[in-house]
Amino acid sequence: RGVVGCYSGTPPRYVYSVSLRKALIAWDVSRLDQLLKDPGAMVPGNTTLVKLAPEPGARADLIAYLVSLSAGARLCNTAPSGP
Repeated sequence: RGVVGCYSGTPPRYVYSVSLRKALIAWDVSRLDQLLKDPGAMVPGNTTLVKLAPEPGARADLIAYLVSLSAGARLCNTAPSGP
């Protein structure tokens, strides 16, 4: 399921950078917007350095999609677990 409401680096089936796992960012619309705009600035040391959605409209569309996937049960941590 989606990432909104999850802490960074906790959704399963993906290998996250140490920086992203340690950041303990609770993903919400504002934080996802920051990450998609400039991932390197949001989480220094993050291995995702491609600006996936540099345009505001594209970010809004992508975030709306992620929000739609985030309803219901989560497979991630919704509370910080520490690095």
